Amino acid sequence: VLFRSKMADGVLGLGSGGASSLNQELIDKLKAAEKKARVDPIEKKEDNWKTESAKMMEIKAANLELTDAFKAFSLDNKTNSFAQKVATTTGTSVEYDVDDPSSLVEGTTNVTISQLAQRDVYQTGTFSSSSDLIDGGQDDGDKITIDGVDFPTVNKSYEDLANDIDANDDFNASIVDGQIVITRADGSDINITQTGVDLGFSSAVIRAQNLHATLDGVSYDTSSNTITTQGSLRITANSLGDSSITIRQDTSSIATNAHTLVDKYNAFINLVDGELNNQDSTISDKSSLRMMETSMK
Repeated sequence: VLFRSKMADGVLGLGSGGASSLNQELIDKLKAAEKKARVDPIEKKEDNWKTESAKMMEIKAANLELTDAFKAFSLDNKTNSFAQKVATTTGTSVEYDVDDPSSLVEGTTNVTISQLAQRDVYQTGTFSSSSDLIDGGQDDGDKITIDGVDFPTVNKSYEDLANDIDANDDFNASIVDGQIVITRADGSDINITQTGVDLGFSSAVIRAQNLHATLDGVSYDTSSNTITTQGSLRITANSLGDSSITIRQDTSSIATNAHTLVDKYNAFINLVDGELNNQDSTISDKSSLRMMETSMK
């Protein structure tokens, strides 16, 4: 009986307040132990995962840069460093352009331009101001007709008429030195008639003609001043005379691309080896890193 009455005062005679304090301390210790055993490992694993993810992204980026650097020396790449060509010209009668230098054949092409291609060009008589209304041709039905297409002149200025003609996809028109100059967009012949108006057209100022040229003795007679040869080499004539185009291998990029390849390779290997040899590395899948490194080597 005596024992029971003492227990009623508290645990081991500490009283009820002491028991409450002890219980809370025990609870806190249990919570701390639980956190250490369960929560802390999860938080650490999450931190490690973030670090691992960032490092793997860095390694993959270095891998891609190295892969791109390989392309400069890949036989599967038609424009690799060893396939580069450069063209140089002598003379001023032609200029050149090329889409795929690797397709060019090394050697010299001799070009002679004896006639340039040109379009039919018509022009009106001279007027004082482009904003003036067309002199005459202000009655209903007055017009000029270009290859069957009518362009009314009623209440039109010279500038209005030029704009109307130029708006048609088949023709080009502009005002030059107080005259309307007209050509066909495709460079072919033009036929102009006038109804109720006289703009001073007589005959073509410049008659259309073809390009006359020889390339290494082969004659060309074409409506364009550009000749395409060797697949993608475009030779454009701009004056009469003789010129030559020399194609040779271009080695200027080999050394630069080789240095880039070495730099990218070393950067990648150093990143991977740094993780493989680091005991504190957060990357758990070391086998994937070894496979990636072996593949690159």
